[in-house]
Amino acid sequence: MIKKNFEIIVVLWAAFASMASAQDRPELAAVRAQAVASAVYNVAPRPESERVQRRQFAEDLAKAFVTGEGNYVDRLLEPYSMEPRARVSRELLLGVCHLASGDQQRAAAALEKASVLTPDYPEVFIELGRLAFRENRFADALAHFEKAERLCDDGGWSSNLQDHFETRTLDGYANVALAQGRNKEALDYLCDLDRRLPDDPSVLKRLGETAFQLEDYDSASKYLEDCSELVPELAPAEVQMASMAIRAKQYKQARGFLDKATARHRDDPRALVGMTQLFLEMDDPDRALKIIAEAERSETPNATMVLLEGQARFMTGEIEAAQRLFESLTRLAPNNLGYSNLYALALAADTDLQSRSLARRLALKNLRISPNQLNVLSVAGWLEYSQGSKLNGKKLMSRLEQQAEASGVSIDRDTAFFLAFFQSDQGRMNEAIKLLEVAIAAPGVFMHKRRAEELLQRLQALPANSGPLR
Repeated sequence: MIKKNFEIIVVLWAAFASMASAQDRPELAAVRAQAVASAVYNVAPRPESERVQRRQFAEDLAKAFVTGEGNYVDRLLEPYSMEPRARVSRELLLGVCHLASGDQQRAAAALEKASVLTPDYPEVFIELGRLAFRENRFADALAHFEKAERLCDDGGWSSNLQDHFETRTLDGYANVALAQGRNKEALDYLCDLDRRLPDDPSVLKRLGETAFQLEDYDSASKYLEDCSELVPELAPAEVQMASMAIRAKQYKQARGFLDKATARHRDDPRALVGMTQLFLEMDDPDRALKIIAEAERSETPNATMVLLEGQARFMTGEIEAAQRLFESLTRLAPNNLGYSNLYALALAADTDLQSRSLARRLALKNLRISPNQLNVLSVAGWLEYSQGSKLNGKKLMSRLEQQAEASGVSIDRDTAFFLAFFQSDQGRMNEAIKLLEVAIAAPGVFMHKRRAEELLQRLQALPANSGPLR
């Protein structure tokens, strides 16, 4: 988050292109409702005969919760309000809903109340452990999972509930071990989970990632292949392993995995998209463009490949080509602010004054549509400050810093570059240098990487107490 140091979240422009508030994008609200429904469904498994009723209840509650139908939420939870049913309280269900929808503060308040109402129900402490894990409070998470395990052992639960609690606790232990780098322990937990939950994609994915960390590449490949069979939209195992290698800065290994992927999956659209993205992450847009050409010959281009080609053209300085590609995406999805802002950035990189003027108008229009979306605010502020009204740009960039700090939301690498430029121009050299160093070192596609590196070199070469860059 933005304070003295910045936390950079690795966000591809492909991800930025799909971002908007749930109110603006119904499909995102649907995804959130699905996450809430899944969480509610998993809280208290009932007998197999009640599976349909349980799923319907979870879906109804999730839909009402996400759309803000408070009266219907209250009506659905009324049977759990007077007295917890099978030790599942209204507060537990509300806590699960808040946690699944991303409101950790309300989740904590509801789950703490649930722990008072049903202090011997393991699921409450499993959820508290999951909340602590999300907040990177790993010691607290382990304490909650350990308490859930003790309650599970002491409770005399049905075999169905016993297995449920043990599996969920084991999952929590595995996640904490992975986060703390205890990979051998994590592998043991995950292997146990795999025996309990055969053919679970989440378990197979984590097994593959853990085996990779332990340099057992054959096992990693097998786990990831099994995962890809269950989730067809996933990239082939070699592409996933190349992605892991890049994030670990193991570029030689990444090249090897990508070469294998090229040989085995030349006509696989998932592989072509994945390889293109990874070459861009490795700051190799020329190689990415060769893969894009292969995709075009194979008649597999899609919106994602158009997006990636636009990024590649931008990175190689082919600004007019990038403009055409990003403009085509805005025509394809006129309400997509991510595409529109990419188009604005490509126009702003042009030497033509009309193009630059259009870029500012697009960015400010997007800001009026979504004034609180940080990525949108950063593009508008950057273009105003660097090319338009410096006074208005300064107000927008200052607002960006304030909103990011207040929200605690991490920023993407391009936003980090824009802010670093602003900070350096304001004479805040140390802050700018720290932000640039983190942004450059982070993995992911970074369209402004070379400019960020140049700015960092200039700042590092300045004598102490030098004034703002001009």
